[in-house]
Amino acid sequence: MAKIQVEIKGLDKLNKKILAVTPALKAGIKGATEHVKGKAATYPPQTMANKPRTYKTGAGFDNFWYQRGWGQKWALSGGGWHGRKSSEVLAKRWSTKYKNGGLTGIVGNNASYAVYVQGTNETQVKALKNIGWKGIDTIAEEEKDTVTKFIQDKVDRALGR
Repeated sequence: MAKIQVEIKGLDKLNKKILAVTPALKAGIKGATEHVKGKAATYPPQTMANKPRTYKTGAGFDNFWYQRGWGQKWALSGGGWHGRKSSEVLAKRWSTKYKNGGLTGIVGNNASYAVYVQGTNETQVKALKNIGWKGIDTIAEEEKDTVTKFIQDKVDRALGR
C-alpha cells in the first residue's frame, strides 16, 4: 500500500488566526448584544397619553393618563389625582445573557407587560406600535446591519485585515 504524506505550510499561522477568531467573535457578539439592548431600552417620545389631566365632567377615559416610571393616574373631580403605582420601569428591565460559550447573545425583558409593549410582531399591542414603541422584531431587523458590522469588525481585526 502506498503511503501519502501531506505537508501544510503555514499551519502555525493558520492555527494562530483560528485561535484569534473565537475571542474576537465573542467580543463582537457581546458588543452587538449590548447595542441591541440599548436600542430596546430607549423609549419613544411621550404622547398625550403620558400628560397629566385636569378633571372634566363626562370625559371618561380622557381623565386618565399613564405616568412613565409610576403607573396609571386619573384626575379627581375635586382637583388633584389618584393612581395605581404599577410601573415596572420597562427600560431598566432589559438584560442580556449568553449561551454556547458566548457565541449566542440574547436580549430579554422580564417586566410583566414587556411582551405587549415591545414584544414580537405577534404580541405587541398595535396601539403602542402606532405611537412609536418598537417591538423587539423591529429592533432586530433595523439593527441587523449594525450587529453584523460589530462582529465582522472584531473578526477582521483578529485576522489582521
